[in-house]
Amino acid sequence: MFLDISRVKRMIINNLSYENILKNTHPMEKFLFSMGTLIITITMDKHFISLLIFIVMNSILILKIKLNLKSLLKLYSIPFLFVILSIIPLIISFDFKQISILKNNLKYSINLILKVFSAISCTYFFIISTPMNDMDIIMEKFKMPSIFRELFMLTYRYIFLLIKFSQEIFISQKSRSGYKNYKTSFNSLSLLIVQTFNKSLRHSLNADMALKSRSISNQIQFMQRKYKINKKNYIYSIIWFISIISLGMII
Repeated sequence: MFLDISRVKRMIINNLSYENILKNTHPMEKFLFSMGTLIITITMDKHFISLLIFIVMNSILILKIKLNLKSLLKLYSIPFLFVILSIIPLIISFDFKQISILKNNLKYSINLILKVFSAISCTYFFIISTPMNDMDIIMEKFKMPSIFRELFMLTYRYIFLLIKFSQEIFISQKSRSGYKNYKTSFNSLSLLIVQTFNKSLRHSLNADMALKSRSISNQIQFMQRKYKINKKNYIYSIIWFISIISLGMII
């Protein structure tokens, strides 16, 4: 199940981010729009505002970026589990004799759930609409150290390599009945972990040798696409921010 969810997320992030209609939009425009909305979500303590932002962001993902509803629900499946497990202790009081619902915390918990999922939707919008290579443009704009940018890009890359290697080994083991019972499952799982580590280590050593053979030893240069700044997008973002803030102050 975990491998299946990871596969779906990798498809969404890697494939859809390079194929969506917003891929040619300047990454800074998308970053400011999503992060500005995220800040408004966190700072404004309004049920309606959180719900509205959640609906708008997911509508953009479905209608504009063409993310299908099934994939979107799978994206929310893991954070949903963590949020629910975190909320339960706030609204339910466990006693040796009875279990009671704390009505005073119920309203706060509902507001917290809406706020969390609204913030997640803002993050998903940016991640899914922006190719990972364009993240380096944003970090460069904010004058982040080159070592941090390199670590970020390489770590992201190797996370998906680990998922890919583990999936390949898992499929190979499963085709040989490696998970037919508990004993073989534990043995196969331990082998999967070891082989994934060994395969990723060999891949990293080969990549290091390839970089050194090309005299790249001090700093890695990532290829950046050239974008044109569209001032209309900044105007639309400002109008959106003002509208949400004004609506939150009125209601």
